[in-house]
Amino acid sequence: MKRIFFLFAIIICMLWGLSSCKTDGDTRMSVAVSLPPQASLLREITGDSIEIVTLMQADANPEAFEVTVGGMREVNDAAVYMKAGNLPFEQTLTERIGQSNPELRFVDVSDGIELIYGTHAHGNHTHEVADPHTWTSVSNLKVIAANMLAAVSDVDPARKDYYTANYNRLVARLDSLDAAISSRLDSIGTRSFLIWHPSLSYFARDYGLEQIAVGQDNKEMTPGQLRDTHRHAADKGVKVMFIQQNFDARQAATLADELGISIVQINPLDDDYLKQFNIIADALAR
Repeated sequence: MKRIFFLFAIIICMLWGLSSCKTDGDTRMSVAVSLPPQASLLREITGDSIEIVTLMQADANPEAFEVTVGGMREVNDAAVYMKAGNLPFEQTLTERIGQSNPELRFVDVSDGIELIYGTHAHGNHTHEVADPHTWTSVSNLKVIAANMLAAVSDVDPARKDYYTANYNRLVARLDSLDAAISSRLDSIGTRSFLIWHPSLSYFARDYGLEQIAVGQDNKEMTPGQLRDTHRHAADKGVKVMFIQQNFDARQAATLADELGISIVQINPLDDDYLKQFNIIADALAR
C-alpha cells in the first residue's frame, strides 16, 4: 500500500510539475531566478543550502520567453524570486504572482547598476528601454552578487556568516577576472566589434569598447542600414563578429563574410559565465 502511494505521488509530481511536491524529504528553502547565470552566481554564495529554481534554459531567447504554468508554480512556491531586472517576461510574471501570493518576496538583483538605454526597443520606445543584459559585465556581477547576499541573509539569517564568506571569495574571483580581462584588452588595436544582437553593451562599457549591433529585436537591417554598418565596421577595422547561438543571424554572417572577419559564437545565458567572458576576451585580443 505504501509503495502504491509513493508511485502515485511521483505521478502527480510529473503531471503537475509542483516544486513543492518532493518525495526525497528535501526541506531546503527554494529561491527562484530568471536566468542560468543568476543561478550559477547564487550557487557560489549559498552552496547546496537552498534549492535554486531557474525559469529559463541556456538555449532560450530571454526577450521572447514566456513562463510556463509549471514555472509560475515554482516561483509561487519559492521564498524569494530574484529577477534579473529588465526582461519583458519578468514584469508580467511579478504582476501575476504578486496578486496570487502577496507574501512572496521579489528582489531586483540589478538594483544599483547604472543602466544603459537606447540599445533595445519595445515597439517605438527605443530610448526609454533599459538594456536587460546586465549580467554580461564582471563589475555588474559584483552588484548582482551583493543584492543576492542581502536577500538570502535576510530570509535565512542563521547562515549569514556562511553566505558572507562565500560571497567574499566570489568577489575576489570576480576582481581577478576583471583584472585579467582588462590586461588582455588594454593593448588591442581595434576597440570595436560587431554583434548580431546587442547583448554586450555593459561589457563594452567596462573596457572602453564599441559595440556595433547588426540586428535589433530579431529584425534584419534594411539595405541602407547594412551599407552604413559595413562602412562603419570597415572604418573601425573590426576583426570579429559575435553571434548568439539562439538567434537567426544569416544576414550578420553575410556581412562578416563580406568584411573578411571571423565569427565567434557566444551564449550570454550559459551558466558558465567565466567561460563566456574568456571566449569574448580571447576573440577580441587576437
